[in-house]
Amino acid sequence: TQAPAEDAAAGGMEDGAAAVQEESGSGNEVIPLGFTLPDNFSVTAVEQDVGKTVYYLQDMRLDDVVLTLERSDGFIVPDGMSEYEINGQTAYGVYKPDYSFLTFESGGLIYEMTSKHDLNTLLELGAAIL
Repeated sequence: TQAPAEDAAAGGMEDGAAAVQEESGSGNEVIPLGFTLPDNFSVTAVEQDVGKTVYYLQDMRLDDVVLTLERSDGFIVPDGMSEYEINGQTAYGVYKPDYSFLTFESGGLIYEMTSKHDLNTLLELGAAIL
């Protein structure tokens, strides 16, 4: 069950400084962004879904991104993904005509990003995180 955690656009979260919040009755904690978003990105919405925090990011240049954060008990490398080196760390991604996907683990969190067009958008965001 998804429930909006915060209307991020109204909350002024453009710099990625999300506050940790408890959803009433669910016990699910919003996982805050632990990095500063690049200037061309802003958070438009945040949702909490069964241990995952979903950030909807607007990119002023091209491609909006859905970023999902989940606490990690171990990262499984997805099948069929290409390896990308980002700031000395390995990420895994795929580009298809209708979407791009990038994932990696850092600081005890699994990051999953999707966009409709350009994998470079996800690689740029990954570089800001790592």
